[in-house]
Amino acid sequence: MKIQKFGQMARIGLLTLLACVALTALCGWTSSCGTAIHKASVSADSIAASLHTAADLNHSLQATGQISIEERQQVATLIDQATQANDVLVLQLKEAQAQGGQVTNASVMSAFSNFLTRLDALEKNGVLHLKSASAQAQFTTILAAVKTEVQILQSLIANSSGSNRSPQRDGYLAFAALALTPEELEALIALALTTLGEGAALVQKLIAMKGESDPKLLEDALSEDAAARTQAQADESAT
Repeated sequence: MKIQKFGQMARIGLLTLLACVALTALCGWTSSCGTAIHKASVSADSIAASLHTAADLNHSLQATGQISIEERQQVATLIDQATQANDVLVLQLKEAQAQGGQVTNASVMSAFSNFLTRLDALEKNGVLHLKSASAQAQFTTILAAVKTEVQILQSLIANSSGSNRSPQRDGYLAFAALALTPEELEALIALALTTLGEGAALVQKLIAMKGESDPKLLEDALSEDAAARTQAQADESAT
């Protein structure tokens, strides 16, 4: 993957956040996002796509001399662990979906808590230890997208009883949802996609998730995690 794609990561990261906000806001205005388990599935798949992007970025940064081999190996190990934790969460969501769609059961909450631990480790023990401020900034945009989805999951787990009740929106997600109409959000996303071109592949994927079924979203999450893990494990051992 060309490193030029990641030279625009600051803008891509902002657009990723906008796409996540768009999905969240549209759930509040329409019934298109359905149940709490569907919203959780979208979030888990978005997280997996972001981790895949992070694994590709890690590889590209070292290939172009922006981070050291040792830094690449450390970040790769932590991405690997994060994908495994997200896989456990995805499998628990699949089980919850099969049993009626509750996202507040103990297994889902335990898996989510473990993923938060791995995400925190990726940031504190990996990204923040990179010597390059530019490399840190590029990873931070991706982590910001993951944290947006984490906030959505936290809201679902805190407020959902397994019904179709929409989760509460707080913080900047609530502000963005109230400040822009769905049409305005979609227009902004379309404009940004035109500007970014090929570099907006992750954002296009996030937008496309809105119409997918729960099983497809969760299977795609496992596929994205596996692709991220393959790249990360190769980068863990390569010298």
